Amino acid sequence: MLVDAGIVMTENVIRQAEEYEHKHGNYREHIWEITLNAARLVGRPISFAMVIIILAFVPVFALTGMEGKMFHPLAFTKTFAMLCSTIMAITLVPVLCTFLIRGKLHREDENPIMRVLRAIYRPTLGWALRHRAITLTAALALFCAALYTATTIGSEFMPPLDEETALFMPITDPRISLTKATEILRQQDAIISADPQVAMVSARWAVPRHRPIQRQST
Repeated sequence: MLVDAGIVMTENVIRQAEEYEHKHGNYREHIWEITLNAARLVGRPISFAMVIIILAFVPVFALTGMEGKMFHPLAFTKTFAMLCSTIMAITLVPVLCTFLIRGKLHREDENPIMRVLRAIYRPTLGWALRHRAITLTAALALFCAALYTATTIGSEFMPPLDEETALFMPITDPRISLTKATEILRQQDAIISADPQVAMVSARWAVPRHRPIQRQST
């Protein structure tokens, strides 16, 4: 999705340049005008398409609790990434096209893959345009089915992750003696055990290389 907008812009510039080459020849002398016209043609559709993709993540922002904390960063990251890709597609990509599109351009009909895809797409599009009522009714039915399904999903997407375990990792001075460290360990365990919500305290020493002595209690 991040590169779709740039691909659409580049493809339209190439198509416009190919048509100009076929009719007038030597498209490189007018690549700036060709790119400008191509960008104007698809700039607004690209923006609207990206807005639709971004709006698809709006329900994620409505999540609360654990689900909201876990998925809000994903939604924000995708939204910012899509906005940046859209801005680059309508600003940077056309400029790069004026420098990088060169050489002989080939028509779409010369590509066997495109011929197969167009042979499938054109009849399907023609049928949909001729039977607009059926097409719109089917789309509306799918939309209503999606709304009904959304009401049966529920609001809890994640199981509770309360493992009732806490990890405490204090770091002592590297010059402390073993006797003093043991005393501190006992005092910390006593303080932690005094909490009525604590059922058990388990401690262990950790001595990482080139680091102070660490103690962990669960």
